Amino acid sequence: MLESEIAACSRLLDEVAGAPVEIAGIHGLGSRWAPVERMVLARDYPRIGRSVVVKTRRHDEAGWGGSLSNLITEQRCLAFLEAAGLCVAPELLAFDEAAGVLVMSDLGPAPSVEQVLFGSNYDNATFALIELAACTGLVHASTTSIGHDVWNESSLFVQELERPWQRLTSEAERLGFPDPRPASSDVAALDAAIMDAQWRTFTHGDLTPGNALVRDDGVRLIDFEGAGPRHAMLDGAAFRLSFPQYGRWAALPQKIVALADDAYRTELAKGLPLAEDDVAYGKAMATGCAAWALVRLSRIAVISTEDQDAQVKLRRRSQIVHTVESCVSAAEETGSFPALMTWFVSVIEEMRRRWPEARDEPKRFPAFGSE
Repeated sequence: MLESEIAACSRLLDEVAGAPVEIAGIHGLGSRWAPVERMVLARDYPRIGRSVVVKTRRHDEAGWGGSLSNLITEQRCLAFLEAAGLCVAPELLAFDEAAGVLVMSDLGPAPSVEQVLFGSNYDNATFALIELAACTGLVHASTTSIGHDVWNESSLFVQELERPWQRLTSEAERLGFPDPRPASSDVAALDAAIMDAQWRTFTHGDLTPGNALVRDDGVRLIDFEGAGPRHAMLDGAAFRLSFPQYGRWAALPQKIVALADDAYRTELAKGLPLAEDDVAYGKAMATGCAAWALVRLSRIAVISTEDQDAQVKLRRRSQIVHTVESCVSAAEETGSFPALMTWFVSVIEEMRRRWPEARDEPKRFPAFGSE
């Protein structure tokens, strides 16, 4: 942290506690992409406790983690969730926009869902994923009246499909993959479906095992820089697709996917009765899956590159095949987007023909072993 950021934190903490707060130590929690620190205090303070978590910006380069708008979005999201009466995230304690400092309550040394999945306990991993799914459903069920204004550019991610479709069309032609243009009418239908107001809720936007903590009182979500109003299934599809944007990806067993989906849908239906209808829910899920598959496929040039680390290549190629196959499976349940699914199948076949990594069985999270 910069000295100016530490000074801003000290001032903010004094204001929250109503008395001078002594900072005893600062320990890094995040990465260079996400500057997050745990600030340990000399003692317990009113409204604060013994420690807080502070989020700032990167100052070394532009890009993700360096934009003040991401911090503003996180502040807005934490305030929104608190106003909605949802205890699913850290408490917002203070925010100084000028200093670029966001101070939150410390959720403690709870393991992330990621850490549980990379552990060795099957039951704990199953519990963590079901709790994450139920928590996501609860958030969606409780926020169906959210507006449709754009919170920031990050909230357009996945729900704005024109640019990734254009990029995918261009790259598929350049790289010699099957021509996607016959599926254009389905992409237009998908673009309309993703904006269906019936399914609009507050969404996390980057729902991965690394952005959720497992506590004794349930799962808590963190890192809301990309959150905002979107189609619910842009979060809900994460379980069907085994977290398609996740950098430490591995495939979830189908039994676990089914349990997570049931937990998510059960909670969602409490605030969105439309989710009880099998056809409506199936079509909505197909919409979320198809949007993710299209956006991830738009990276086909990066995935196709041979000049990349062998393990990264294996992960990217097995991940994209699993994502697209899972999408096709979800869409077939309701016959959704048939032309697009036909093209997806042809792309999977071509990937498997070209890439040995795409023919291998995807790896599993260690907690699930070889199941």
